[in-house]
Amino acid sequence: DSLETGGKKNRDKDISGEQRGRRSYEEKKEYERKLRRLQKRIAEYEAEIDRLEKEAARLEDIMANPAEGKNKIESGSLFHDYQKVKDSISRLEHEWESAHNELDDLTV
Repeated sequence: DSLETGGKKNRDKDISGEQRGRRSYEEKKEYERKLRRLQKRIAEYEAEIDRLEKEAARLEDIMANPAEGKNKIESGSLFHDYQKVKDSISRLEHEWESAHNELDDLTV
């Protein structure tokens, strides 16, 4: 009778150890998935911020040379476009910072 009880306890230990191993594997995979997702988002934010900063610089060049952008300056669309780009940069920088904080929390 004690052999049966001891055998059952060992099987229970094996099952719980196997479940722990499976859970640990799944947790590791989930962690890696989150890590890759955050790294991808950060890279996308950085690429978009870079693109928008180049657009802002282009618009600043037009504002610095009024003869080049006379029609856009007179209509006010240049300033509107510039403000829209700057607002987008600000929003993306905030999202980038949040994603970086999330990444830092995940990797600590």
